[in-house]
Amino acid sequence: MSPSHFVLALGMLALACTPCVRAHALGPEEFARGLDLEVRGAGAIQALTLPAEVLSALVDRDYGDVCVFDAQGKPLAQALAFPVERPEVVSTPLPFFPLEIRGRDVPFGAAVVVERNEQGAITRALSAPARSDSTRVVGYLIDRGPQGRSPVEALTLGVDAPHAFTVQVQVESSDDLNDFTPIGTATFARLEHEGHTPARNAIELPPTSTRYLRLSFRKSPTGLTLREVIAEVRRPVALPARHVIALPGELVNDADAQVFQYTMTGTYAPDRYRVLLPAGTTLIEASLESAETSTGPYAALDRGIFRGEESSVRELPRTHGRYFRLRVAAQDGGVRGGLPTLQLGYLAPRLLFHSEGIEPYLLAYGSVRARCTQFDEAELASITPEPIPTEDTVRTGRKRVLGGEAMRSEESGPATKSYVLWSVVVIAVLVLAALGRKRVRSL
Repeated sequence: MSPSHFVLALGMLALACTPCVRAHALGPEEFARGLDLEVRGAGAIQALTLPAEVLSALVDRDYGDVCVFDAQGKPLAQALAFPVERPEVVSTPLPFFPLEIRGRDVPFGAAVVVERNEQGAITRALSAPARSDSTRVVGYLIDRGPQGRSPVEALTLGVDAPHAFTVQVQVESSDDLNDFTPIGTATFARLEHEGHTPARNAIELPPTSTRYLRLSFRKSPTGLTLREVIAEVRRPVALPARHVIALPGELVNDADAQVFQYTMTGTYAPDRYRVLLPAGTTLIEASLESAETSTGPYAALDRGIFRGEESSVRELPRTHGRYFRLRVAAQDGGVRGGLPTLQLGYLAPRLLFHSEGIEPYLLAYGSVRARCTQFDEAELASITPEPIPTEDTVRTGRKRVLGGEAMRSEESGPATKSYVLWSVVVIAVLVLAALGRKRVRSL
């Protein structure tokens, strides 16, 4: 082959390979592992709650390395749906009891005395012990019951009165009927003018979950009585049960405190945590920190008292960190008898995908190089008029090894065929340049 023919061949190969590099198709082999999917739903959109084995193998914090393919290796349109707590406001009637007092003045802040029946239910409420029959109603006691108290954010009062009125109302809260804390005031009114009767009978409150509420009326007009109390209660919509991962601790050298480090592998979005203390430790004061790398810098997330016998669950502020540290104060001896365990609670996202193409489908996951397009739920829903399923419609089947664990390693880099294609392009360019320089010298 003459030099000119060789150059021409390299040039053609380079031109042929360049679009191959640019239009490199995403394939299952670029992911570490896979799961066969068995579709059980009849709709166009299928749903699967991502299992822990998938989440633990993901590399991308945005869940880009999880992808659904059909039998011919074509990626399908997909989206991730994350459980969201969307509280709903419910109007709930509350039981109330007239507060009676002797005398003419209304003592704001007076103690409350209640009378109960044999079952413990309140039958009468007083702002002072009843010593005579000459009592008057100056307010009302609301008993929300011992359990299931969602935060109250507003009260609407149904008030009856023989005439137009204006009255100031104070709302106080208590859990023991001894200590009441003011939480809101409002002016209630019903006016009459030229046949119109404008009224104001609602009061907004800071969210409160205490058992008792006390309504006190200052300078209450004669004949004013309370007919009903409606509470605006914000109730969270029930969420799926949280999953839990347990991270073992590792003692880190630190001159000022006991520090234990924890590494979270995979991609999770934990929103709860709990510290399990070893048997030799009853109580510690500690702060929880997180960082994106093992060396830091670490940012404080929460601080509290942790008891071995309680092991209470605490809210975890949102963090992108994969590394956690528990910094234990030096007083009281710190942690003894072992290492504390960090438990993280999370809500697993649901994978939604459009079930087109040829079955069976394959869920591929875990890769530092491949990123699958993730639509949002609304975009995926626009593909078909059929509703998105509320329950899982897919069951996982046989496990597969696709590209292997090398696909999850930062050292694996771009695909080998990309290296080869770009090498051919570079060599062709260098050869063309060398031959061109030689031809110029010969002229």
